[in-house]
Amino acid sequence: ARHPEAEISIRWVGVLGIATMMTGDVAAQVSAAGKAFNAVFGMDYATGVLIGAGIVVVYTFTGGFRAVAWTDLLQGVLMVAAMVILPWVVIGRLGGPGAMMADLAAQSEGLVRLDGGNTLRFAIGAIIGSLGIGLGYPGQPHVIIRFMAMREEKAIKQARFISLGWGFLVFSGAILLGLATRALFQELPDAEAALPIVAVDMLPGVLAGMMLAAILAAICSTADSQLLVAASAIGHDIIYKVFGKEMPERTRVVVDRISVIALGIVALLFAVGEVRVVFDFVLYAWSGLGAGFAPALILSLFWKRTTGKGVVAGMLVGLIVTVAWSNTPALKAIVYELVPAFFLALAAVYLVSLATQRRTSQ
Repeated sequence: ARHPEAEISIRWVGVLGIATMMTGDVAAQVSAAGKAFNAVFGMDYATGVLIGAGIVVVYTFTGGFRAVAWTDLLQGVLMVAAMVILPWVVIGRLGGPGAMMADLAAQSEGLVRLDGGNTLRFAIGAIIGSLGIGLGYPGQPHVIIRFMAMREEKAIKQARFISLGWGFLVFSGAILLGLATRALFQELPDAEAALPIVAVDMLPGVLAGMMLAAILAAICSTADSQLLVAASAIGHDIIYKVFGKEMPERTRVVVDRISVIALGIVALLFAVGEVRVVFDFVLYAWSGLGAGFAPALILSLFWKRTTGKGVVAGMLVGLIVTVAWSNTPALKAIVYELVPAFFLALAAVYLVSLATQRRTSQ
């Protein structure tokens, strides 16, 4: 370990952050499944959540990381296909890009302006917050684990271009689909049900089914990774490393699978108990993980004077500021919580490391 003097504290705080934030994120994913089944089949929301959670837990339970890797590949292809094809189907129904923009402007000028029609202060806060989402990437265990699983450095270099290309297609397509759907329908009971509603309304049955599969693919590709990482953190970092329980490989697998089931049940209960805006919940979990882990990881890798106490301080500050900022409406209205949480955590790692380094050297 890089910081053996604080290894146990780091593991406890890390597992706490992973378990709470990732369970909440999984709850958001299965909530999205409930909304999708409700929009397409008219199925009860709770039943849809149960089906979505069951699918994710079963194949994560039975297949482990290899199953997650292969299903992510197929799911990624489906997601790209949906985000490239469906927006242009809707735009074609509207009469082209010009007609879409005219329809949006007629509804609200804010829909066709970069500042969203907000005052300069709120527009700047929204832009900074949106760009700040990228700060969280180094702190996402389910993202980092994919780099760790690569066999050679060459694959990492190739993955950069693949991920950037995939991200551009999916995220730009999602924005375009949202704008086109708003122009077509003006109002929807649930804006997050736009994709399944459009697919069922405009596409033949087989293609509409493929679009639904793309939604479930997006849900599963996120939720399975998070369940796997959270379960591994409980089994490896707490039971094996903190308590020092020596376990044969088969026993570790059993512990991981029990953890997957337990975390899946907790996420299911959260999702059934309250219908949330999925995107808000995802951003909250992303911020907690990003601010809780990214600053400590970055400084540990690139600044040799980082200490274990500094890492613990930064992790705690990142998690606490995320929770406090997100639950304070006046602060949340200014900027996305990840931005202040990240930089305050970075400062905490730096300052506490300096203070504890001096004591060590004296």
